[in-house]
Formats: sequence, structure tokens, C-alpha cells
Amino acid sequence: VQQKSQTLWVSLLSPKSMSNSFTFDNLPLYYDNTNDKSVNQEDTYLKQYDNENNEQINFNTIETIRNLHISQDKLTATYVGKGLHSTDVGVIRANKPFNSTTNVCYFEITLVDCSESAKICIGLTLEKFPLNKHPGWESNSYGFHGTDGKKIEDAEAERYGNGFKKDDIVGCGYHNQKKEVFFTHNGKYLGVAFKKVYGRFYATIGLHSANESVFANFGQEKFAFNLQGMINKEQQQYLIKVKQNTSKIDISKPNSIVLDYLSHFGYKNTLDKLNVALNNQPTQHEQELISLRENFKNCINDGKIKEGKALLKKYYPSYLDFENNDDINNNNNSSSSSNSNSSNNIEDDCDNINPIEKPKSKLSKRIQQAKFLVYSQEIIEMIKADDLINAVLLSRKISVLYSSLSPIFDRYLKKVVSLLAYQHEHLINQDSEIYCPIRYLLSNKHKELVIDSVNAAISMIETGEEYSQLEKLMRQLNLVQEKSKNSNDYIENILDA
Repeated sequence: VQQKSQTLWVSLLSPKSMSNSFTFDNLPLYYDNTNDKSVNQEDTYLKQYDNENNEQINFNTIETIRNLHISQDKLTATYVGKGLHSTDVGVIRANKPFNSTTNVCYFEITLVDCSESAKICIGLTLEKFPLNKHPGWESNSYGFHGTDGKKIEDAEAERYGNGFKKDDIVGCGYHNQKKEVFFTHNGKYLGVAFKKVYGRFYATIGLHSANESVFANFGQEKFAFNLQGMINKEQQQYLIKVKQNTSKIDISKPNSIVLDYLSHFGYKNTLDKLNVALNNQPTQHEQELISLRENFKNCINDGKIKEGKALLKKYYPSYLDFENNDDINNNNNSSSSSNSNSSNNIEDDCDNINPIEKPKSKLSKRIQQAKFLVYSQEIIEMIKADDLINAVLLSRKISVLYSSLSPIFDRYLKKVVSLLAYQHEHLINQDSEIYCPIRYLLSNKHKELVIDSVNAAISMIETGEEYSQLEKLMRQLNLVQEKSKNSNDYIENILDA
């Protein structure tokens, strides 16, 4: 009965937005593939890789490998190149990607030999990553460099840890549920390095100095870092979160929970029919709210960003006024009047923009995130329409506007602006042979991200809550369902909570 009821709920009430784990800063749902009371790491490490045949995890030697010698067991890589220029890097990665259903995926390398500068980089890359660049030097790749201990993303380095030396053990982990990348150094957790990271990643290592050599531990040996200890600690923290979040939901009224969900995501037609079936008469404010959500969703899906912004301003002038800080509309109109002076216009307009102050409340943070994503989608639509001058102008203004906030905004905006580098026909043609690692920004899934972020902001304005009640319950149901497969003790704790 439990299995059938769960299957029924998942099939009826889990549209695409339910599975969009990148939409919000989710309540993390932890489920690892090991039970440290009875199962050894060596027996389960294969599960953290996408590995249906349970093949041995080691280096991928099928791909063309430059400047590297790989040992017979395919676990040790030695640099044999000259290292004269930046494209002399020797890159090797695992023969299987991380498994998307395993909560935390992790591997380590031991520096068997290295130079004083330790030009070794450990990190994560996608399948089509070039094998002559360190992880982090291309979009959607992430690295930790041994020369200076800096983390690297989009070819930009930031201070993170200490440099590497011989016999050091360095680890890299990917948190599937939280979409975060972290690193370790000699068994010490260095903290989250990158957030909101999405993709099907491969464990990757780059070498760039003569005779540098590393041994890879993909889990076939005991890790220097206590990975299971970290998982167990976080599980206990999530028990508290589950209890706190369920206490606000009245599960004795399932109809109201479903109505709340349909309203939250703007499913007006279904909501109207359900209200009729339940003989429920929504208030005028509730009707206006669902119409707002539906109309805004249609505006984003149709590429009518200005109309969507006008809707939000009309209903929430104190919160979602897109012209309040930067007067972008007026400046955009002036830019199109004279293409010859566009560069001067950009500089002049940016001088008149004051950066947003760092949000002090959770509501302010959510509102600024929603507004930023709407602006980003507006830039994308301009690029798709080949309106490149206004796309550059708006990008510059948004860069200044959000310059004082999290560096995540800056990195995200740079990815959006990178679309300018591609010819128009290659962007709009999904079957183009030109590889574009940021093509996902043009997808409907990215539009859903924008819509869901605005929905969360609206919900916080109205109720103080980011998520619909059903979304919370489904996440908690998934937690219980997954944990019940592995640990009877843990599931009993969840049910008690």
C-alpha cells in the first residue's frame, strides 16, 4: 500500500518544476549508498559512479591522452610533456561519470611526485571538456590548483586553500542534492568551493610539470577524509529541519495542500476546475494572485520579458519594481538611437547606476535573486533576437547593479554574456554542430528557473514561505523513501521526528 500510494502521488503531483533541484536553495535530502555500521567503503564505492556493469573505476585511457604516461593498473598518471605553454597540460579523467542518484560523490589523489610549484589541478569536468586545459579553465568545469591553493571557475581564481606538496592527499567531492563542490586537503574539509553546480561530471586531474605523478583513489581504498562522518553529521542536522518544516503543514487537509501547490505554480485552469469540484470559492485576492502567476509564466515562455516585468511592478510596486534602482528602460531607449556612440552611452549610463546594497533579510535576498534572473532572461532574449547592442548595454548595467552582492551573480552573468560569442544561427539551431557548453541557458528549463524563482519571491511576500506545502512534503517523502532502503535506524528516527 505504501509503495502504491507513493507511486500514485509521484505520478500525479510531480510536474517538471518538482524535479528542478536547481530552482531553489532546496531543503537538502540526504541519502548515501552506505551504512557505515555494516558495509565497508570498498564494497560500495562503485555505486557513486554511473556504472551499470560494476566495472573497475580507473583512468579513461580510450581517449587521446597528451603528455601523460598511465600505469598498467590505470590509477597512476605521470606527466611526460615539456610544459612550455598553457596548452601543454596533460588531463586525465575517470572512465565513468559520477552517479546522479548518489548523494555525495568523492575521489582523492595522492601526490607521488611533484615540482615545487605543484602545477597539479584536481576537479570536475563534463564529457566534452578539452584534454589540454586544467579543470576550471572552461565553462562548467571546476578546479583546485596546487600551485597557489586557489579554486578556479570560468578561468577565474579565488583564494581557497593551501598549495600542494609531495605526499599530500587532495580530495574533490560533488554534493548531488545541494549541487555543491567541495575539496579536502590531507583529510581536512576545506568548505564549499562552488555552489549551484549542475551537470554530469567526471573526476578529472590536470598535470603540467615534468615528472609530476599522482595516484587516484576512486574509492577502491580507504579515503584520508572521513566522508561518512560528514554525511552522518549532516543527516542529524536534516532531521531537525524536517521536523521544523513539517510542523507548519496541516496534513489533515490534503485538498488545501493541493490547491496551494496549483496556485503557487500558476496552474490556473486546473485550479479553477478543482475549486468547482470542491465547491470552493477563492477570494478576489487569491484569484488575482493566480492570474498574476499564470500571466507572468506566459510572458516568460513567450519571450515577452518587458510585459512580465510590468505585471510584477503593477502588483508589487514596493518589491518587484524593475525600474526603481537603475532606470534601465529609459537608458535602453537612448542606446538604440545612435549605434555609433554606443560605447560612450554604455559608460555614461553605468556611471549613473548605484550598486544594490547587500540584502539583510531572507525576503530581500530572494527578491534580488528573482529580479536578477528576470534581467538575465531579458538579456538572453535580446541575444536570441540578435539585438546585441542592447544586450551588451543591459549586461553592463546589471553587472554594476549587482557588483556588491554575491560573486555567484557575476559568474552567472558572465555565462549569459558568453552567448554573444556565438553566431546567431548556431544559437537558435539546436542541431548545430558548433559545441556550446552554455546552450542550456536557451532552454525551457532555464525559463522554468526564472518562473520558479519569481514564484518563490511572490510566496515570501504573501506568506513568508518560499515553497508550496506540497513541495515540502514531497521532498520529505523522498527523504524517507530513500533512507528506508539503507538504514532502519535512520527511518525510525525520521518517523519519530
